[in-house]
Amino acid sequence: RLRLTLGSPDDPLPDCDVCIVQRTALPTVDAVDGLVRQLGAMGAALVVDVDDAFRLIGPDHPEHDLYRPYNAALDRLVAAAAETWFSTPELAEAYAALAPRSVIVPNAIDPRLWRDWRKPRPTPFAGQKVRMLYMGTHTHGADFALVRPALDRLFAERGDAFDVTLIGVAPDVEPAPWLHRLSPPAEAVSYPRFVRWLREQGPFDLGLAPLVDGPFNRCKSDIKALDYAALVMLPLVSDSPAYRADTALARHIVLVGDEGWYEALSSVLDDRAGAAERARVLHDWLWSNRVVAKGAASIAARLEAYRR
Repeated sequence: RLRLTLGSPDDPLPDCDVCIVQRTALPTVDAVDGLVRQLGAMGAALVVDVDDAFRLIGPDHPEHDLYRPYNAALDRLVAAAAETWFSTPELAEAYAALAPRSVIVPNAIDPRLWRDWRKPRPTPFAGQKVRMLYMGTHTHGADFALVRPALDRLFAERGDAFDVTLIGVAPDVEPAPWLHRLSPPAEAVSYPRFVRWLREQGPFDLGLAPLVDGPFNRCKSDIKALDYAALVMLPLVSDSPAYRADTALARHIVLVGDEGWYEALSSVLDDRAGAAERARVLHDWLWSNRVVAKGAASIAARLEAYRR
């Protein structure tokens, strides 16, 4: 049996067979070198989990200055790892020169967080308005700007037929009659608590996931579409590698080109019954195909190979 222990970089390193480091948990090259020395002394393997192309963040990205100091440490980690897990092939390619031992581990949903069998999700598209949600970190201002003109035009033509709720996304989004902001409380910052809080919001019908085309965004995963599907929402997403990687998922969601947001949104408003059926079918598909249990056996087998 494998025993997993959760910890932070400040905790003493226990005797182990494998140490998994996620993203930029180690902020400096010195911290990485110290960990590698300890693992070498105990004969343990280092596995690194990366789900964003931090080394491709350009100077126009809101978190460029934040992540620039971490990149040297993350590159050092990936180069020293027995293997590195990447969420997409494009992301693996971004680190290919450093990580010849790469494994694609697609993101998945944990039903224990996202599903409550005692409280079924509300039927989507059942209200007078189509309620849209766009959630993400405070780095998505340019992405939201991609869909903003279509929303402004839709409001000019259809008035209060819809509204949009932003969670995060960008701090300086211009107000609009159709736009609302929602902020999680301080106690809901951690991922499990955020999910529980999010399940109590809404309900929402349509999930927006625009992505401006660029090297960093082309390495993104489809996790946002999975989040929306877990809440019985129909995802409208940019037609990008992130949302085409899983061809089965791509058949259930709405892929939108940069100039196609108005037409896609109008189609949903014109056929709410069809959109509701697509959201329901996607919701059912999700729990059989993109949950953590589906990939657990293969991950456990990979880790078992490092047992001393």
